[in-house]
Amino acid sequence: MLNAEQERVVPVCRTPVLHAPSMRAATLLAVVLALAACSTPGQDAAKEACDAYADTRVTTTAQGDDLRARAQDAADRAADADSSWAELKHDIGDAYARSEAMSSVHNPGDEFSTDDLDAYFTADKRVRADCADAGNDIGPLQP
Repeated sequence: MLNAEQERVVPVCRTPVLHAPSMRAATLLAVVLALAACSTPGQDAAKEACDAYADTRVTTTAQGDDLRARAQDAADRAADADSSWAELKHDIGDAYARSEAMSSVHNPGDEFSTDDLDAYFTADKRVRADCADAGNDIGPLQP
């Protein structure tokens, strides 16, 4: 026998929550978003490569060399873990090679061509696009 308080309780929904189409869709969306937030070892290494590539807080040649080595090592690990990151590895190598080529011309006082400069900026944009694909938007090139 129910008391007066229990008799006033009216069930709102007698069907299980997941039977409602909107709740199934919401649950599916939550699962998809949770899986999308998961990262893989390749993606983690790609993000690490992007962080090192974007780090401009260097004051010595040794620090710059260390950052380059870290970026290239992480890009290698990303490509080894998942071949879809091979492009990031290539693009980082290309951007560094073009930067180094311009430095080797400019440091002795010679001028490098606008084609060289354009090629570097193109390579840098590819790296930044690769990083955005990895979930690590490092933003535009900073002076």
